Amino acid sequence: MNRILIVDDNESIHADFRKVLVGGSVDKLRDVEMELFGAEAMGPAPRTGGDYRLDDAFQGREAIEMVDRAAAEGDPYSLVFMDVRMPPGIDGIQAAAEIWRRRPETEIVICSAHSDYSWSEMLDQIGASDKLQFVRKPFDMVSIQQLALSLTKKWELGRQTTATIQRLEVEVHQRETAESQLRALNEDLESRIEARTHEIQQKNSALEDALGHLREAQEHLVAGEKMAALGGLVAGIAHEINTPVGIGVTATSHLQQKTGNLIQLYQEKTMKKSDLQQFLKTAQEATHMILTNLNRASELIHSFKQVAVDQSSEKRRNFRIKEYLDEVLLSLRPHLKKKPIAVAVNCDEELCLDSFPGAFGQIISNLTMNAALHAFADGQNGKITIEIRGEGNGVVLIFEDNGSGIPEKNLKKIFDPFFTTKRGEGGSGLGLHIVYNIVTQTLGGTIQCESATGAFTRFTLRLPFSPQPGGPHGRTQPF
Repeated sequence: MNRILIVDDNESIHADFRKVLVGGSVDKLRDVEMELFGAEAMGPAPRTGGDYRLDDAFQGREAIEMVDRAAAEGDPYSLVFMDVRMPPGIDGIQAAAEIWRRRPETEIVICSAHSDYSWSEMLDQIGASDKLQFVRKPFDMVSIQQLALSLTKKWELGRQTTATIQRLEVEVHQRETAESQLRALNEDLESRIEARTHEIQQKNSALEDALGHLREAQEHLVAGEKMAALGGLVAGIAHEINTPVGIGVTATSHLQQKTGNLIQLYQEKTMKKSDLQQFLKTAQEATHMILTNLNRASELIHSFKQVAVDQSSEKRRNFRIKEYLDEVLLSLRPHLKKKPIAVAVNCDEELCLDSFPGAFGQIISNLTMNAALHAFADGQNGKITIEIRGEGNGVVLIFEDNGSGIPEKNLKKIFDPFFTTKRGEGGSGLGLHIVYNIVTQTLGGTIQCESATGAFTRFTLRLPFSPQPGGPHGRTQPF
């Protein structure tokens, strides 16, 4: 319900406004018509079109105070009907100017008689405004009703518009604040991401350096393992050669002694035919023994020389698999003598590889020594079977022992570097890791392991006849 303030020093004017806006009529002509024609003929009085609360002020200063008080109470006036002449206080034009200075949204209707200010005089004092309307006294009921209705609606719309604008301003401010906070968060997030990225890059760089050092250390360890294996090969061959050489030295010493005895008999002229016959028999046996053992030593040296050269170099050549395999196993005989282990080889004599014999020999050597160390207990009889056959564009090598087998929990880790169950007992944890690297990188093949605890361990290797260009030694893809 809109509040309207009636400002006039005449009480009857207040009564007329109440009749017009709240109920009744002030149109004198209508009163006369009703007396002449009757209420039934005239019909009901026009409706006001709105609900209003009317307040009265009789002086301009009083009106100003009431407008201030209503605004302070949060129930402002939407419309003021202001008389012009209200002696002895300030007139309506001054009061209207003061109200607008304090409450510029207030709608004001100046009720002026013909003898009051002229239009130009009033505009000079209060200025032009869309909040200002004029009515001339005497005014009719319909004009007052229409002014009240339109101006209060206008005031309501203005107030709603102002509230909407204020709400939008608050929302815009909130949005700008949120955007500002979001920008700050984005900047902080970008800064944190940049710092984190820099930190990750530093850690990646440190990890790459550490990985490089680890690979370098691993290469040194692998090289050391190879040299240790070569050293073991040298020691084993030395021990193996010592027997035929020792027999040859003994036979030579015995022959030298018999020759000295025969020379002494000849010089003393006491040599008999039987002495000469005995010496010739002894010389024949000794020379046969010497020749046999020297040939044996020569074979061992030849095998050692070929295997040692191949294992210490990465030279590629064409070789017969069975022949080279026998040479490698011959060099391992001193180690296998420590345990009753038999080695059986099943391979075509004519099967060849155009590959790296040193790497191939390293595989056989490591697999054999690994079986000797892990598969069989001391004094346990064992058997190692090596089967090699051609298949497709390569060979399949099956290395199998009938030893203790590998527990299932360890089967996936046997090719990992430094994994061993015999640490401190001769196991370095690099033997099978070296085998895996040689098979997959140097020879361009694949390797798989199957095992059953207490029954067997089987390694299946697939190697191409000739490694293709692309890998460390010319490998592109596994065979």
